[in-house]
Amino acid sequence: GGMRRHRETAAGMGFEPARYDDRLNEMDYFSLIRDAEVTHGLPRPKTQDDFADHIPQTLSAWHAATINGAEPFAAFEARIHDALREAAKPGKRVLCVTSGGVIAMVMRQALGLGPEQMAHVLLPIWNSSLHRFRIRPEGTYLVSFNSIPHLDVPDRADARTHL
Repeated sequence: GGMRRHRETAAGMGFEPARYDDRLNEMDYFSLIRDAEVTHGLPRPKTQDDFADHIPQTLSAWHAATINGAEPFAAFEARIHDALREAAKPGKRVLCVTSGGVIAMVMRQALGLGPEQMAHVLLPIWNSSLHRFRIRPEGTYLVSFNSIPHLDVPDRADARTHL
């Protein structure tokens, strides 16, 4: 993606991407929170436990198009799909540096997840985690999910974060 955190993560990994693709930018969850509060009376999350309850309800409302946030769910899904379809070339390895919502959407597309299951995939995603997919003509296959080998050593345990 083209967000600052994406660029800084790529640089920290020693990569200078040929291009940044804004289609891999994160969903605007703050807009969704506002819409869910106004439209459905869903209170803003204040703690991580609140967030764990909030995100499945918010993603379900977003998917049902009763809220739209900064962009409709269908538009978010389409931009992720289009970006990855363009990036996938036979015999080519591609590194995408992005955010949890985008990763959850790729998981939704690869595994046929509904919005609630997508939320359950999103919640445990570690910051700076690695996810691998194999793109084949017949579909996208999950190879690995949410690995953090760079943080698995005991002296890096405090660097493990979700939000």
